[in-house]
Amino acid sequence: MRPASARRRRARNTIIIGSIILLGTVAALLGVGIWKFNRGPGPTALLCPAKGPKAHIALLVDKTDPLTFTQAKAFAGLLSNFASGRRVKEGELLSVFVLGEDFRQTPDPIFEKCNPGDGQGKSILEDTVELWKKRFKEEYEAPVLQLEDQLKALKPSARSPIMEMIQLVSLTFEKHDVQGPRRLIIVSDLLHNTSDLSMYSGSLDFQAAMKRPALQRLRTRLPGTDVDVFLLLNRPEVQNRSLIKFWQDYFKDAGAVLQHVEPVPG
Repeated sequence: MRPASARRRRARNTIIIGSIILLGTVAALLGVGIWKFNRGPGPTALLCPAKGPKAHIALLVDKTDPLTFTQAKAFAGLLSNFASGRRVKEGELLSVFVLGEDFRQTPDPIFEKCNPGDGQGKSILEDTVELWKKRFKEEYEAPVLQLEDQLKALKPSARSPIMEMIQLVSLTFEKHDVQGPRRLIIVSDLLHNTSDLSMYSGSLDFQAAMKRPALQRLRTRLPGTDVDVFLLLNRPEVQNRSLIKFWQDYFKDAGAVLQHVEPVPG
């Protein structure tokens, strides 16, 4: 009987020791995951991957006119898509610009971070999923949603320097020089209106306008950039095919492509 009892004790001891080793291994792996999370997903506060952003998306919102009730609802939905990660995927950089009456007051993004991801698809032994979710919600999702009031006007502006703001956006693209897709998304009526150039009067032919010094000064560079526009229909009588053709030619001249124009009535 004694030999059998000794074997049972050795078996129990082996199980206990194995369990301790397994628990120690799991704890070590979890510790590594927490350490990896806390050191940050990238070298800067932008929450980008260590190798740099996978793509760069710039959102330019025109607040030179108040939104109608319907436009405001549509805009809230669009902003929610950006915040949730449906339009900006994990590892992609989002830069948000606001277009006001004086472009000199808003030359820099009011928000600029990568979507860090919310932990979906990550092994709990590699990363702490709850910490990833917390970071996503507190440092990306919530700040984007909080931009809504900043991006909406209370009263109409006398000027709408759309092209100057696009030039400033192009500088941000150049600054980050992301080695991946570039996309510019504009929420605007596209009716540039300054003392040098107004789209409320005169020809909307780009080639003719190019002969004017004002447009020569407003040219920009957006090589390899895809452009989408959510067109706020504030003045349908002048927001016609000629206006869209003008902007198609403008972006082509800049090395970009106007891919899509979606009217936002109201």
